[in-house]
Amino acid sequence: MENTVYKHNNIEKTFIENNVKNVLTVPCSILNSCYKETSGVNTIYLSREEEGVGLASGFTVSGNNSVLMIQNSGLGNCINAFASLTIPYKIGFIVIVSMRGDDLEDNPVQVPMGKATKNLIKAIGCNYIEVSRQNSFEECYLRAIRQIEIEKRPVFILLPRLEVLM
Repeated sequence: MENTVYKHNNIEKTFIENNVKNVLTVPCSILNSCYKETSGVNTIYLSREEEGVGLASGFTVSGNNSVLMIQNSGLGNCINAFASLTIPYKIGFIVIVSMRGDDLEDNPVQVPMGKATKNLIKAIGCNYIEVSRQNSFEECYLRAIRQIEIEKRPVFILLPRLEVLM
């Protein structure tokens, strides 16, 4: 199936237009279907999500615009890194979270984190924006940038699987 919704939203183009230097990611089938490595953006593959929080924080404070891309099942692995590093030190960057555990989920181990994702983000004092049929990735990204400038903390963009957007 052609991934027309994500291609229309053009994640790589949004990154380039917004001067993203680094994309830090743990491989995920949803993210792999919507983001392809591109020249001008350094893609760094992580073994664990909390590594990405530390690296994105370091890149951000050094003036290198970075984005962390993780699956929501990995969010639980890095909550403490967000709560103990990015929040108290006011380090804001975009975190793109692919969403599993929804009504279309066929893997039962994904469901608990799917249900908890939004509450976990709110519990650490951060906001999220959801990509939908009405909100393109680019619109969500630009809103997240504005929120980061004001709040000085990470903003999460929740990216549903393609079937949810169709």
